[in-house]
Amino acid sequence: MPEVRQTLAEVTINFVKPTGLNLADPDDSGQYADQVWQAGELLQTAMFEPHLLAGYGIEPIEVHDIFLVAQRAVDEVLQLLPHIEDFNDAVRWSAERLAEELPHAAQLSKIDALYLAQWLLGILESPYAELIDIDPLQYEESLGVEGVKELRERGHGAYARRRLAVLSRSVKDVYRTHTDGYEQLIRGLSEIGQFDLAYRYSEKAMLALPTEDTFHIVTFWAALCDAHFPHRSPAVHRIAFDSFPMLSTARGLFAAVGDTASVLIQTRLRDKPWDLAMFQYVCLNDPERAWATASDAAIEWSLAEQLLPDLPDETIPILMRKVEEQLENNYGCDQAYELLGKIQKVAEPTSFEEFLGRLKRKFANCPEIRSLLAGVDEL
Repeated sequence: MPEVRQTLAEVTINFVKPTGLNLADPDDSGQYADQVWQAGELLQTAMFEPHLLAGYGIEPIEVHDIFLVAQRAVDEVLQLLPHIEDFNDAVRWSAERLAEELPHAAQLSKIDALYLAQWLLGILESPYAELIDIDPLQYEESLGVEGVKELRERGHGAYARRRLAVLSRSVKDVYRTHTDGYEQLIRGLSEIGQFDLAYRYSEKAMLALPTEDTFHIVTFWAALCDAHFPHRSPAVHRIAFDSFPMLSTARGLFAAVGDTASVLIQTRLRDKPWDLAMFQYVCLNDPERAWATASDAAIEWSLAEQLLPDLPDETIPILMRKVEEQLENNYGCDQAYELLGKIQKVAEPTSFEEFLGRLKRKFANCPEIRSLLAGVDEL
């Protein structure tokens, strides 16, 4: 009997259609997010490794047809997004990953510039523009002069006007369209290569705004200095850390100035033991000191998994209790399975087998957990 094959369009659309799923249910919503992610992976395979499609039972496809398949898939997900209980933004992130395939698909397909512009306008002028990032800048080559002109003439929404201003590389256009606060203007100026102006407005924003409103600005400012004004990085990272003493800004300051900031950082982070312990572990490469900090603050539970490779004797008992608690409360079974795999890699084999055997006896009457634990033997 001849093998029955499906087209790329049929398989992709099957992934993005929530057939039989209740998208108000967190488990079903999570499954749908996985399906959307698989659709993106499949489209990537079709573009970069098309010879593998036959192994998935999919008919060969002409490259000029790939964009239409990808476009239809994204449109399907976008129409569903407003109606999904999207726990942890899982579906939105998967939709973003799916949309990442569109710019390259447009280039491969040599899609008509006016058709592409009209489709982009339909997205940019709709409520979907705020749901996932469909950026006309990524389509500049495929749009060409004709497509960009069409977007300029018909694009009236605020987001579309901002992206077209960046596309024009015009400071005047960026000033005219990026009017919703300093952060928006700074990022727009940076995108068109006006780094000096972006620096000056960052500095101005830090003086003009309350400190609590400047986190994204000061962290962007520090990253801007790292990339374009390295001689200014130490001072700006110090401002970032002084304004927001936490692990991320501590890492930035330490990277900018080195060990000379170590005492200052640890002193300022004393009332944030998790941040302090992680700084000691990640930046100072001192797991023992990090564990001592965690122990003094009684937060070993939150650091044990990170420190497992370096301090197995101290962390494994805590992580074993964590696994057992997850299974007892019937939540986080996938996380428990993953954590068991990590413990197995560093634990003494006899001790691990004894622990696994105890879990199997304890949960012998629970088929789901019994099946999960049986899989640990294959890790």
